[in-house]
Amino acid sequence: MTIDEIYEVIANGVVACLSTEVWDKAVLYVQGDNTYVETTGIYECKGKTFNLNTHNIDTEVSFALMELHEITTAENSNQWNRATFTIFHDGNFNMEFQWDQELADEINSLS
Repeated sequence: MTIDEIYEVIANGVVACLSTEVWDKAVLYVQGDNTYVETTGIYECKGKTFNLNTHNIDTEVSFALMELHEITTAENSNQWNRATFTIFHDGNFNMEFQWDQELADEINSLS
């Protein structure tokens, strides 16, 4: 998949998890790498915040996130183990990546 196709899969998966058709923005919080992904999220509607039921997120989204990690961190560039995907009702979206050393240390201690 291309990065654009990956973002489309993520966006469609997030929107499919919404329990309403009326919403302002949805945020998917991601932690993981190219071997595993954990997600949580929220969405906002008319000034109120609700939990996003990520337990029902399509497995295709998880695979897309792992593929995105593999592509964006190739050759040890742009390392990240946390990301935030924000999509707005008008279809615009943003994705931010960050490195959490404490999370990396925790994962390394378990392996």
